[in-house]
Amino acid sequence: MESITKTPTRTITVIKPDGSKLEIKQTVEFTRTATFDEVTGAVTYSDWKFAKSTAKGGKLLTLHKQFQATQCTLNKK
Repeated sequence: MESITKTPTRTITVIKPDGSKLEIKQTVEFTRTATFDEVTGAVTYSDWKFAKSTAKGGKLLTLHKQFQATQCTLNKK
């Protein structure tokens, strides 16, 4: 059995009312296992499971109440 890990990163750029920028990077780690059957050659994968996150308390970023999100861009890889 082999463990597989994926760690995607998201970058949040906050433009403050004074025009300055604050960049916040958050990662989350997912794991699953792969089992190889030596007789049939088949590989069986488990479901992805949450392992850990760098987000505070594992939650989404909470911004100051005066900030409002105006644009969201998703970069798929």
